[in-house]
Amino acid sequence: MTKKHFRAFAAHIADLRRTAKEHSNMEGEATLVYDQAQACENMVMEIAKEFNQKFDKERFRNACQPKG
Repeated sequence: MTKKHFRAFAAHIADLRRTAKEHSNMEGEATLVYDQAQACENMVMEIAKEFNQKFDKERFRNACQPKG
């Protein structure tokens, strides 16, 4: 996988987290979306480590946070 793929994954996860914040007043909705974002982040990091032992988890985690 390329850096472009990881940027796309991170953008998708950040969008999920942004959606969770937007729906924080809806009972259960925010938690569900946040859990999905966390599961996606964990899955990408697991697979990335298999392909690249030097994969920077912290950098990817930071990229998965909503901006702004």
